[in-house]
Amino acid sequence: MVRRVAIIDDSQTFYEGISMHLAQQPGIVVLPMARSYTEAMDLFQRYDVDVAFIDLRLPDYPPDELDTVRHTRASNGFFLIEYVTRHYPETFVIAMSTYDEPVYVVQALSRGAKGFVHRDSAPAAFCQVLQEALKGRSTLAPHYRELLERRNQVRLTEREMEVLQLLCQGLTNKAIAQELRLAEGTVRTYVESLRQKFHARTRGEVCARARRLGVLFEEV
Repeated sequence: MVRRVAIIDDSQTFYEGISMHLAQQPGIVVLPMARSYTEAMDLFQRYDVDVAFIDLRLPDYPPDELDTVRHTRASNGFFLIEYVTRHYPETFVIAMSTYDEPVYVVQALSRGAKGFVHRDSAPAAFCQVLQEALKGRSTLAPHYRELLERRNQVRLTEREMEVLQLLCQGLTNKAIAQELRLAEGTVRTYVESLRQKFHARTRGEVCARARRLGVLFEEV
């Protein structure tokens, strides 16, 4: 059985190096290079992709219908993961990045990726990840699995998320109340709820844990 593998990355050198090793695996066909979000969408429309390695930093922007947060080069990979898992659920998506901070990994997983591999890993590591993916298994490190489980346990309302974002920008309760047109006492209630949900003692701990769990995504 032939299995098709896509490598979504804008580096020709990286693509050539990794694809050469992956293509040596039995039954593996590495698809043409896709350097950007747009090229990746074209690739998925042309081929049935079994496994996709998607870099989290990609050039160009996703379509307007996915424009729900501020666009940055670092966010395009997350948008693409969402797009692929939504429209091509049979594809096993593996996120990759030169950053391995929990905020990046957990964000990628929460958007549909089933695994993560550091972009600077040896080719042998990519081959191992690929073989596990073909079996439907992820080689994700246990501490990332734990973080994802903890993230999924934190369920915030839309208003709590708004308060959290402003809180982590350093705004006082009074300033948050003015921004959201709420009573200051109501904001205090939301802040207390956030402390409880994140098991935090202080406002600073709330923000630190929200970022670590990927609930509040900011570029690092």
